[in-house]
Amino acid sequence: MATQVSHHMMLNALTPLVLIWVAAFLRDRYIFLPAPDKDYL
Repeated sequence: MATQVSHHMMLNALTPLVLIWVAAFLRDRYIFLPAPDKDYL
């Protein structure tokens, strides 16, 4: 991926990263967002 970024092929480099981020978010959205307070539950 670093080689593709250095050669300005951003789409090829970012596609796997975006897919990993989306899969991680769908599996556990609190990876990227703060967890809700326990008081509200």
